[in-house]
Amino acid sequence: MSARGLGARWLIGVLGCVALFGCSRSLLAPATEIQTDAFVAPGATSVRWVASGPAEVEAASPAPLPVIGDPALDVRAEPGAPGGSNEPAAPAESPMFVDAKVGDVNGRPIYANAFLSSIEDRLSAEARRRAPANWQRFAAGLIRDELNRLIEDELLRAEALASFTPQQRQGLRFFIKSLRERARRGSLGSASLAEQRIQESEGVSLDEWIKDQQARALVRHQVEEQIISKVRVTWRDVQRYYELNSDRFNPDPIAHFRRIRLREPSPEQIDRVSGALESGTPFEQVARWDLNVWRPEEGGAVDPVSFKGEFSHAAFAIGPEVLNEAAPSLEVGHWAGPLRYEVSGVASADWIYLDSIERRNRPLEDPAVQIEIEQTLRNGLLEMERRRYLRRLMDRATFTDIDQMTRQLLRIATERYLPARPGPRG
Repeated sequence: MSARGLGARWLIGVLGCVALFGCSRSLLAPATEIQTDAFVAPGATSVRWVASGPAEVEAASPAPLPVIGDPALDVRAEPGAPGGSNEPAAPAESPMFVDAKVGDVNGRPIYANAFLSSIEDRLSAEARRRAPANWQRFAAGLIRDELNRLIEDELLRAEALASFTPQQRQGLRFFIKSLRERARRGSLGSASLAEQRIQESEGVSLDEWIKDQQARALVRHQVEEQIISKVRVTWRDVQRYYELNSDRFNPDPIAHFRRIRLREPSPEQIDRVSGALESGTPFEQVARWDLNVWRPEEGGAVDPVSFKGEFSHAAFAIGPEVLNEAAPSLEVGHWAGPLRYEVSGVASADWIYLDSIERRNRPLEDPAVQIEIEQTLRNGLLEMERRRYLRRLMDRATFTDIDQMTRQLLRIATERYLPARPGPRG
């Protein structure tokens, strides 16, 4: 091989060593002898290892290894019950109620937290002002009413959804979409802001709020389709109701009287009262004089009395017989007296005044009466139809016993909302 070829091969080898191992310095610097002590940490103890050859090498002493048979390593495994204490471990803190399923309606679970959250304000408020036993009776009734309402709404919701046509289902999806879009538009188009606003105002997430609105819409739909649409109130129904409840719309008139009574009066006192009334002084004003012993602070007012038929033929019981006999002869704004009589030997002189006659007749021709009767009949028929329809749904539904759920929820509510009260002191 030529000298040029050997030189080229040598150069390639040097460059390869530099590239792969960074050894250009050792190749180019003068050779230096490296001893084994260079690999021992300062202050470490050296140990001499004897190789198979005549050469001896010094190296750093390794850490001592445990020796088999050392008592510290004497671990034996023997059959038998595990050792240790049989006492259960103490909890780190007191147990805390999280949630509980109390029942279900057609497979949909009812959880205590979700159920009680809708009535917790009323339960808490009543717990602060009622005695414990009274509060529990109130809470049991409220819980039962809410359970009945929840079951009814769930049955109506499920029945509506099951009866929907494909077109109605499409409309429901559009309704849900529009709810979400409306919430976003009301929050400057921001989904996160809409979520925050619903959380602050309703206490639920946007998805939960939409789900609740969907359920409400389904219940309304089913009520309108299966209950409201089946109720009809005719004009003849209105007339019949008016006739059967005539006393309600045409109650007895009420007469309002005022009275002046002088006990053991002198002739001067009688003349003074009569003169004032004859001169046109209002009866109520005279009745407030100190001379009057009949409710002067109320202007001599007599308790209202109802009467039947014509006023001039009515029988009244407003005082002594002379007053009762004089009353039907009066006209509104007129008075009679002095009417003299004795009670237990005490002489008195009275004046009686007809202040007004209150007539409360409400004829059927009055549009307000017709609307009132129609609404009363409609509400009654709606409630009857609702009960009939829900009874039919419940007959084929499956749900946990209401009494069982009420007891469980009442126990949880008692622990949560009824504050502990100090017992009687000894």
